[in-house]
Amino acid sequence: MEKKELEEIEARLPVLEQEIQELDAQLSDTSDYAQLKVLSERREAAESELESKTERWMELSEKQS
Repeated sequence: MEKKELEEIEARLPVLEQEIQELDAQLSDTSDYAQLKVLSERREAAESELESKTERWMELSEKQS
């Protein structure tokens, strides 16, 4: 079960990193306040998920060792 979760996290991390990069590019490319707010919220959510997934990945990786 943990091995499957580890594999899922390993697949999700690069997707989140890419999403954050894309959001950063969009944020630097807009001056519309409403869109800035939406993009900032999406980026914050992606960053939060990335942090929690990274922490969980570290926990599971240590167990595998």
